[in-house]
Amino acid sequence: MRQKFDDTGQYLTIWLVFTVSLFSVVDSIILTGAPDSYARYPKWAHSFENSLSMELKTRQSDGMLLYTDDGGTHGNFYSLTIVEGHIQLDFRLGDNSNEFGQRRPVNTIRIEEVRIDDDKWHTLTIFQSWENVKLELDYTLVFKILNQRSFVFGNILKNSDVFIGGLPPNMHMLPVMSSPLRRYARHLAVNVRNLMYRQYPQGVTSPQLLESVGTRTNEDDHCKSKSMSSREQFVCLNDGECYSSNDGPHCDCQFSDHDGRNCEIEKNDGELTFGGDEWVGYDVSLNISAAVRAKKENLTLTFKTVHGTSMLFYAGDEKSYLHVMLQDGAIIASSKFDGSDARIIRMFNSFPSQRYDDDSWHTIILERSLQMHSEEMVAIHMTLIVDGRRDEIRQYAPELDWISNSFGFLGSIPKHNPSKEVNRVSFRGCMKKVRYDIDATRILLVNLADQSYGGSVVKTEGDISYSCKNPSQRSDVLSFTETSSYLTLPRWNSLSSGSLSFHFRTTSSDGLILYHGVMQHNATDYVAFELIDSHLFMIINLGSGVVRLQTTSMKVSDGEWHHVQLDRLSRTGSVIVDAIKIDFSTPGVSANLIIDDPIFIGNVPNNSLVYPSSVWSIALQKGYTGCIKNIRMNGVSTKIGQEFEASNSTGIELGCSLSNELDICEPNPCQNFGKCSKNLNSFDCDCSNTNFEGKQCELEQTAVEVNGEESKVHVLAHTKVSQVEHIKIRFRTTSSRGVLFDTGANGKNDKITVFLNDSQLNLFLQDSSTNNTFSWGKSLSDNHWHELQVRRLGQKLLLYLDGFWSHSIYLQNPISVEIDEVGAAFSVHSSAPPPRDEHFKGFLSKLVFNGNDYLAKTKMNSAQLSKSSSRESKGQRNVKTRIASISFTNSTGYVAFSSDKISGLTGSFRVQFKFQTLMRSALLFFTLPKHDYDQSFRLQMLNGRLKYTYRTSGQEFHTTSPKLPHRQHLSDMRWHNVLIYQDEKTHDHVLLVDNSSTTLIIDKIKKVESKMSGKLYFGSNPLGVSRPSNGFRGCISTLRINENALDLYEDADSRMKVNRGCSGPIARCIEDACANHGRCIQLWSSIRCDCSLTAHSGDRCQNPSTTVRFDGSPSAIFYEYAPNERPTTSKDYFVFSFRTTQPNGVLISIECAADQDYFTIFLNKGYLNAHYNLGNRDHTTSYHTRILNDGFPHVIKISRTEANMTIQVDKLPSLRYRPKRASDLVLLNMQTRISIGAAFNTRHLDQKRLLRHRRNTEIFDSYQGEISGVNVNGLMILDLYENGSNRIHTIGAPQTTAVSEQVSSESEEDDELAEMMMAHSIDENPNEALIESLAPSCLSLEEQQSCFIDTDDSTGFFSPVLPTVANFPTTRQTEHIDNEVTALITSSLAPQKTRPKSTPHFTVYPVRPTTPMGDTITTTMQAATVTDFPRTPLIMCSSLAVIIAIAAVVFFVFKCRQNPPNSEHYTMAMKSQSGYTAIAPELSPPMNHDRSNDSCTQPLLAKPHINGNGYEPLKGAVIANGNGATATMMRNGNGNGVAKKKDFKEWYV
Repeated sequence: MRQKFDDTGQYLTIWLVFTVSLFSVVDSIILTGAPDSYARYPKWAHSFENSLSMELKTRQSDGMLLYTDDGGTHGNFYSLTIVEGHIQLDFRLGDNSNEFGQRRPVNTIRIEEVRIDDDKWHTLTIFQSWENVKLELDYTLVFKILNQRSFVFGNILKNSDVFIGGLPPNMHMLPVMSSPLRRYARHLAVNVRNLMYRQYPQGVTSPQLLESVGTRTNEDDHCKSKSMSSREQFVCLNDGECYSSNDGPHCDCQFSDHDGRNCEIEKNDGELTFGGDEWVGYDVSLNISAAVRAKKENLTLTFKTVHGTSMLFYAGDEKSYLHVMLQDGAIIASSKFDGSDARIIRMFNSFPSQRYDDDSWHTIILERSLQMHSEEMVAIHMTLIVDGRRDEIRQYAPELDWISNSFGFLGSIPKHNPSKEVNRVSFRGCMKKVRYDIDATRILLVNLADQSYGGSVVKTEGDISYSCKNPSQRSDVLSFTETSSYLTLPRWNSLSSGSLSFHFRTTSSDGLILYHGVMQHNATDYVAFELIDSHLFMIINLGSGVVRLQTTSMKVSDGEWHHVQLDRLSRTGSVIVDAIKIDFSTPGVSANLIIDDPIFIGNVPNNSLVYPSSVWSIALQKGYTGCIKNIRMNGVSTKIGQEFEASNSTGIELGCSLSNELDICEPNPCQNFGKCSKNLNSFDCDCSNTNFEGKQCELEQTAVEVNGEESKVHVLAHTKVSQVEHIKIRFRTTSSRGVLFDTGANGKNDKITVFLNDSQLNLFLQDSSTNNTFSWGKSLSDNHWHELQVRRLGQKLLLYLDGFWSHSIYLQNPISVEIDEVGAAFSVHSSAPPPRDEHFKGFLSKLVFNGNDYLAKTKMNSAQLSKSSSRESKGQRNVKTRIASISFTNSTGYVAFSSDKISGLTGSFRVQFKFQTLMRSALLFFTLPKHDYDQSFRLQMLNGRLKYTYRTSGQEFHTTSPKLPHRQHLSDMRWHNVLIYQDEKTHDHVLLVDNSSTTLIIDKIKKVESKMSGKLYFGSNPLGVSRPSNGFRGCISTLRINENALDLYEDADSRMKVNRGCSGPIARCIEDACANHGRCIQLWSSIRCDCSLTAHSGDRCQNPSTTVRFDGSPSAIFYEYAPNERPTTSKDYFVFSFRTTQPNGVLISIECAADQDYFTIFLNKGYLNAHYNLGNRDHTTSYHTRILNDGFPHVIKISRTEANMTIQVDKLPSLRYRPKRASDLVLLNMQTRISIGAAFNTRHLDQKRLLRHRRNTEIFDSYQGEISGVNVNGLMILDLYENGSNRIHTIGAPQTTAVSEQVSSESEEDDELAEMMMAHSIDENPNEALIESLAPSCLSLEEQQSCFIDTDDSTGFFSPVLPTVANFPTTRQTEHIDNEVTALITSSLAPQKTRPKSTPHFTVYPVRPTTPMGDTITTTMQAATVTDFPRTPLIMCSSLAVIIAIAAVVFFVFKCRQNPPNSEHYTMAMKSQSGYTAIAPELSPPMNHDRSNDSCTQPLLAKPHINGNGYEPLKGAVIANGNGATATMMRNGNGNGVAKKKDFKEWYV
């Protein structure tokens, strides 16, 4: 609707503008339109009536004028752009709480009557009141009436600031956008004044400018033609665009393949090479807000290739596309819209070859636009220009209003993209100057390919080279395959300023990526990048102090590419990792980086230099293994491929051989049960839990005997200052005291000592100011092998013993220890107090300190240890060589000993051996006596426990080994020791299994001296008689009967299907053997992965499970139970994965035939919720730890046991809901259907409209996004849907995007064993594999004991240096730990965590840099105390008694009318730089006065990463929503309680 300026609303707007201008300073800002120019203003405070106005003047025809959004909460935004000289408003409002089955669209208003690029002042106003939206430009109005129910915008604390003239290129300034493609809108050269909108708490006023980049002080146009008498005209060459600034004209060379002041210098990296497996592009199809709507789109692309058929470009949305490809050497452009056929243009070359695959550069310009031929006739006009040759077509589209775009790909498309119309032959060749314009949005794909990491919308795949070369050549990418390898590059010329950038990709957690410093002892000028514990660190020293900066909050050793850029100017600088920026400033006065030596990539030369101690990876001797590419110094590529080919470096290869699909550890290449870890396309074996060593744990460890008599002191060539240590020692001893490792420094007391004291390990750390002692382990002088590790990284200390990093300690003070000598099992401090002065006595097989093996030389030179008859060799094996292990290859194998051999064994009755197996029930051994009255013995495995049976005089006695704790069992493929003997005094039999014993009591009448007779069988019974149990499959070793050692293989009289040695499983279940936390099932010949609880599929749970996409229209998939099969359950579990950008929608819903029963899992405002009713009241839980509508996949695991429920999201802390009512019902009765993607009722929304009709097919709260791997109580719903089950029904048209990979069975025996073990495991503990991690604590809003998150005591090695949160005291009770660490600290350590008292206090750091709100938000909460009404003293006069009585009546009446909360009241104080900020409704959940209800929402003391931007919800207040109204809250139980409203317009703090 359009009309002239005669509306009373316009007069009101003019009057408002005039009034405000009288009392405020009119601010004006002039932006240059440079590639990084913008202005940032405070947040626009939205209510249900909003207005924004400004005056503007520009001569630019396309660009971004204004942008603000809600931070991705509901996908809402306002975007004002200038398109072809006309103003255009794109916006989206509301939420999905009341929009059943509808997709809130992006609305667009464009004013066609007035051009705005005329360099004249124009007045622009946006006005929105409920469903009415009005855009006014000068005297022209355009109305828009929204057809929706909700008109909210967002949360004031999460909304973005208001940006004018463009958006900042730094992604950290705007990390989450509702419409992310608008980040690439062209920056606008514009003059803006009188900007006014509503703010907190000022109201409608002119906002204060927060930040600006690229502003001007005048409007002079330096790009216009000059007169002949003036200086030479400024010209931008090679497609550069001119813009004016304070210091004259400049050129924007983004689209050019040149650089420089006039775009005259050719770029070295302005081209891309595609080798056939690469693509550059974006896909925001799942985010309806992200789609860009336009009237015209334009593609410019320059390419060359020798391949005649390939895809060049593909873009569009789910209903239309634009496609450019090569087919048999010709250019083909095709266009298609919904409801129409594809139209194509075919273009041949004008040269004689008539082909474009001639290895020459060709330029394509393709334009597609909507044109109005009449009021009702719309046509699509597509023009193709190739090297100046032009062709065009026209297609009528009467129902088309806009061209929409949500994806675009260059060179190829992802493999998972379901598009069928596109030519999927990947491009091989070179491209440059690729520009895709969608009205004001300009996507420069070549430029953005270098920034396609982290949170960027534009992504890349494959090893793209940033220069044009023959695609058959390897990319300019290097793989470092050995940690000792390094590459030398020319020095970085960065005396006072400079930039350094590169890309890396690795799976290694530690390593030196880059070092550039003065090659002298203890250099003071250096810069380095290294990986420590999978985090990237930057270290820089300009000569007056070091800065060590952790640049990543998430681990980056994930096998993906990451982009790093360092920019420095004097003493200040910034590091950008995956578009996240961190600033730094170096200490002292030095501002220059003076280095004349080269750069080292991957490692440094081992030339006995003492490198800076602040570079930890050098001290640990950890080189880099992984891939690296695109190293640029000051913007210029170093061409590392050419540098490598010209060097003599070894251990480096061209190309990146790292593959995320190839599992090099399957099957396990590590022998003797070593642990395999992936390293590039190779592997590393961890042999610490074995008695072997070598690359693949294939060599028996060589032990060195030390007695403390020979000095084992190693003197270092130069004194080193150590901030990090990694000590590995493997030892065996019978001595309870002695020093295992010691360091010393001449003239100083610095030392690191690892020693035994009372059979307990101790660590002593001392520097010039502090000394600390830590102890861990116990009973270690048991003559068994033990392995310890000490790993200190700065102030983080980890202690390891026998397979577990069990202790993590944070040192309060930094410690730097000087070292110039090392004692290997030898104390270098003879005057130290005992036992630190005593040398170690025993055996060592490993002693490694920071990568140096201090036993290597001793092992090599020791002639004594090389002899096979050495004392240690005998002690280590502790068995005679003739006693061998045997393997039973299947359950029918056996070994038999004759009765003559058994009866001839001397000594008292005693049977001893070791075994390992996977079988839960099996026969180990039994005897067949000659006569029935003779004694017989039998030992068998039953359900993972041993059952021993003794028969004498016709009567049987039996006993069973004790049940192992923590659901352990003996069929775990580990060695277990068995000893059976007769007690000499009582004549009872004793069964000893490992360290647990059981006595078999014999009747006194039957007690005789036991003696084994008859035949003895191990394994199965070959005689055909009834066997007491299944045959045995596994290994048995070291058999002793009575006092005699028997060789199971050589001494047996007969044997079948047994082999010498223990040939266990080829593959072993190890950590991460199954991806995505699948359950590993150990089989005899292989392993299997149970993926049913992972939402994934495949033989290793590595692939996505069946995935279905819902487009937001009313659609659902539901499973219908037969009337006679409707289950009633007391326990339920749900496992699924989903990905969405929409804040609301039902994920899974269970409908029941019972009147009140239901169970619904849904999203509400981006948070995961689960509501259910078991017959008597509603239970509500909300997982507020993280917003989940972020476009990333999330795995959800939910288990219900009676009324209790546990929720886990990804690897985040698990939320446990425990109601307190003993009267709660526990059964979910008569379940009728399970629906995916929508619900058949609105019970979960607490609405009065409760549809319970059994045959109702109307659905509500439809979901938009993807759901995969749905497992509801063992029913794989989506797999049944894909397989066409007759129980599955659909509404709407959900699309299948992935199908579960079916795993074929390897053998019948393995399948039977897998089923047996899987069933047994689930029976033992059905929730063990479902919920895996429990961590930081929480409090419920309604009942603090109903909903909580358990505390995880594990401590990560590093905390992010990005804005973090303070640690909170834990409320978990201390548990007794046998292997407890003890800290004895002379100076001080980190304070111990204590239970919080009456006033919990925490500090929340904002993550998102938006409107200044102070440095921190500090919230102090204290429970209100209930005070008694003042009692009248007995001595008070009667006259005062009357007054007090009246006051009491007034007080109680007032109190009852207010109806305050009866338990708690909280306040919030906020420090701000620019005024106070209002609290949004979402910030304060409504109070519920029914204390009996169990409503579980976000805990107050939970880890404060709650809303995605660092802010924590408060509780205890009802806050108006901006228009004087508050929401009506319903009780969780029956919905008949309504909270009171507050009659104030707004609430400010």
